[in-house]
Amino acid sequence: MFLGRKIETSEFEAAAVPHLQDLYRTAVHLVRDRTEAHDLVQNAYLQAWKAFHRFEPGTNCRAWLFKILFNEIRHYRRKWFGNRTVSEGEQSFKGTRNREKHLKAHISSQLQPLPGTLGIFGRVCVFMCV
Repeated sequence: MFLGRKIETSEFEAAAVPHLQDLYRTAVHLVRDRTEAHDLVQNAYLQAWKAFHRFEPGTNCRAWLFKILFNEIRHYRRKWFGNRTVSEGEQSFKGTRNREKHLKAHISSQLQPLPGTLGIFGRVCVFMCV
């Protein structure tokens, strides 16, 4: 007995296994890798088994399983993007922002000597067109 409700394997299988193919198909579509999708669905079913004592019989098991799968996919993506390294050919956002700041300063310094007849609005137009 776990938290007042005995969990039967047959009860879990009857509620969760019919949705296996739908979850796998969705995971493949979202992740674009069959092996990773298989692992994610397997992890989702493991999480569902661990939390099955909290599942309320009579409610929508399919929606509950999909919610667990989407959380697994979110965790997978967060981990994948967090571990991604920047190669030499790529630039980080920080470097791009620095370069952009320097470019704006350079353009502003080049616009300063323009004739006063342009005024601030003329400088803004020239700046926006560049």
